[in-house]
Amino acid sequence: MSKARIAKVIFIFLAILCGTAFFAKDLVPNLKLILAPPSFEHWLGCDAYGFDLFARIQKGALYTLIISTVVTLLSLIIGLFLGTLAAYSGKIAQSALLRLFDCFLAFPGFLLAILVATILPNGELTLIVALSLGNWPSRARFIYARNREILNLPHIEAAQAAGAHSWRIFYKHIFPHLYGQLAIQAALSMSSVILHEA
Repeated sequence: MSKARIAKVIFIFLAILCGTAFFAKDLVPNLKLILAPPSFEHWLGCDAYGFDLFARIQKGALYTLIISTVVTLLSLIIGLFLGTLAAYSGKIAQSALLRLFDCFLAFPGFLLAILVATILPNGELTLIVALSLGNWPSRARFIYARNREILNLPHIEAAQAAGAHSWRIFYKHIFPHLYGQLAIQAALSMSSVILHEA
């Protein structure tokens, strides 16, 4: 089996697995089903409180997918904005932004997330903020580096010489080069966020 087919099979399996999370049943305890064995109605049986175990897994997966997706998108948006801003800024602003990235990168993201989570009140919003603070610096640094590489390409230099505005150059010529890398960064970020969120 080729690598492309293996990738398709894995993608379909993950899509089905994630899709089931959106059809989770409401978690309603049933005292008659305490420690009930697996059956056609309750695939994984029930726990000591009468909750359907499969429904609990689905609910947990749904919250995890929502939080990890929001954190990934937020990290990419912040990283894309600040990384691009650093690439186009003057020397002083660029140096200041890079030092800001370094300060955040010097502190382990997971420990920073724990620190923020202990300061702010408990809740999903706190978890999203905490995990986003630990994820955006690496995205920003990566996007800054890619922008600097792409800026040296001949057609980018030609657009600059023609007097095109910096943001137009980014939107028309640089951003299309970042599609693939952003997708990879999103996949890597989402997997790490799921592990940290757990």
